[in-house]
Order: sequence, then C-alpha cells, then structure tokens
Amino acid sequence: MAKLIVDSRETTSGMMELLTAGGAQVVVEELACADYILTEGMAVERKTAEDFAASIMDRRLFLQIAMLKAT
Repeated sequence: MAKLIVDSRETTSGMMELLTAGGAQVVVEELACADYILTEGMAVERKTAEDFAASIMDRRLFLQIAMLKAT
C-alpha cells in the first residue's frame, strides 16, 4: 500500500478522499513546501488553472519550483 503525505491545508480539496478510495495510506502533516509527498524524492504542488496563472504573473511559481527542488 502506498503511503502519501498530504499537507494539512489540502484536506478540503477532495484529493485526500480520492487517494484513500484508491487504496493509498494518507498521512496529514503541515508541509513547508509542496502539497503532496509521493516518495522520498517526489513531491507535488497542486494548482488550479486560476492559481497557476496567478502564480506565473506574480512570479510565485518560480519561487515554489526552487523550493521544491531544494527540498
């Protein structure tokens, strides 16, 4: 069974329910960066289309990418 770490601020997105329904073991933690940690070397920052566009416009996206890479 896969163990995934989900950021505590993502619990209202509905993804946690989908992951557990698919058989994943979900652990909720407050993550410094990323919304989901899939494996030791793989993390995901989930974005809606609107948030993605806003992240590009205010250059937040590039900071988040750098933080994910550093982590």
